[in-house]
Amino acid sequence: TAPVFSSNPNATVAENQTAAITLVATDSENPVTYSIDGIDSAFFTVDSASGVVTFVNPPDFENPKTVYTFIATASDGINSANQTVTISVSNVDDTAPIFTNASSVSVAENQLSAIDLVVTDTDNNISYSISGGQSADFDVNTTTGVVTFKIAPDYETLTLYTFTATAIDTLGNQATQAVTINVYNVLEAVLPKKTGQIKSYDSDGIEVTDPSLSDDGFYQKGTAYSYTRDDTEETVTDSVTGLMWADNTEVSTLTKPWVTADSYSNENYFNTSGDTATSYCANLTLAGYNNWRLPTRKELQEILLDNTNAPSIDSVFTNTAIDSYYWTSTSRVFASQSAWYVDFDKGSSDKDTKDSTYHVRCVRVVE
Repeated sequence: TAPVFSSNPNATVAENQTAAITLVATDSENPVTYSIDGIDSAFFTVDSASGVVTFVNPPDFENPKTVYTFIATASDGINSANQTVTISVSNVDDTAPIFTNASSVSVAENQLSAIDLVVTDTDNNISYSISGGQSADFDVNTTTGVVTFKIAPDYETLTLYTFTATAIDTLGNQATQAVTINVYNVLEAVLPKKTGQIKSYDSDGIEVTDPSLSDDGFYQKGTAYSYTRDDTEETVTDSVTGLMWADNTEVSTLTKPWVTADSYSNENYFNTSGDTATSYCANLTLAGYNNWRLPTRKELQEILLDNTNAPSIDSVFTNTAIDSYYWTSTSRVFASQSAWYVDFDKGSSDKDTKDSTYHVRCVRVVE
């Protein structure tokens, strides 16, 4: 009497592991031994005594071959039986997360924001961590990937921080990214500039020369403006603040969002990677310098001039979009989906959502 197979001839196994199937056959008289043959048998090994069949190499679902067939034979030494076995390979998420945030960012001193770690992955449950370098100087939200300084950085103490970011999904797939945080200088204790107002007027529009109104047009307090334009390099240097401003033709023509539409829709309001105002300045090379950045709200307001409009800026700046707004790097405190802009048409500032598209004037500190 030939052995009789009782094992299921069809099995589905997960990719990336070697277990395939265990052959089981019974015989009323003699011990059973197992062997395999056929078109796909070379992909497997079989234990002749136990019937355990394993892959020679772990299968890969992304490999075109995901179904294997072979003939299993059970023999008692005299009689034998055959069974056609089919092994199907199922897909397992073995794709590591991919970092999409910029690996190097520049941040102002004296504030806590550092970088938002962002990845794409088929598994939305990502856990973030950081290690190495100056990682001990930061806190990281393991769920959102938001990295902040534990103590606000000081440009005069340390200007460069590095660490390794790690993102891991629930199946253990992980990716790492070397991150660099550059800290730029923010000029401090600079006296306020003059507003530019040099005359006073009463409610009828008649000029008043006595101190009865006691307004800025009478007092004219503050530090006088002092700009130097380099026509060749297309820059304007402010000797009061020590800032150099870009003043090339793109300042009046180019527009960018604060964050991309994808980042905004995914509520990644601080992910300034991609085609954004921050990235534009970070990648700008002008006048031989490549350390440009998006100005803060206070910095950009410093070049407003209140005795003129359309544009409300000194004539030394020859490239300014009259009818539009300019982004600053300053986010709203209680509404992080919005940031501040400066209106050089009317000489004011306001806020708007970060997916809005406005003009960009980059700045750098004269060192």
